[in-house]
Amino acid sequence: MTTEQAPPRAVPRNEVALAELFARLSREMGALETESLRVESVLAGFLDGQRPDGDRAAQESASIQTLDRLVQTLSELRCFLDHLAGTAPAISLDLHNATSGIRLGRLSDMLAGRETDVPAADGAVDFF
Repeated sequence: MTTEQAPPRAVPRNEVALAELFARLSREMGALETESLRVESVLAGFLDGQRPDGDRAAQESASIQTLDRLVQTLSELRCFLDHLAGTAPAISLDLHNATSGIRLGRLSDMLAGRETDVPAADGAVDFF
């Protein structure tokens, strides 16, 4: 005897599957990471005393102006996620595997619900 499976439920246009939402957020975070690395490189050059000229100076100036967009995007993502947290249905996820690949211990602990009392960075900047 074969059992017929019901067709997958169509997701209304104003809803999104969690996997798709997570993929979208991942792509956006990747873009922010790329832009941040570009800005970090420019700032490291300035701190090392490099003074670009001509076209390179214009490109680096544009990279630094990207900081404003980065801050605005992170702020909007925070608001979006805060809203989702307040309206999300009661669904649980196993975060063990997802957090096991995170190299920043404090971030991994926070995401897994193991918040630490480690204070935030004091503003010191490390360029690698």
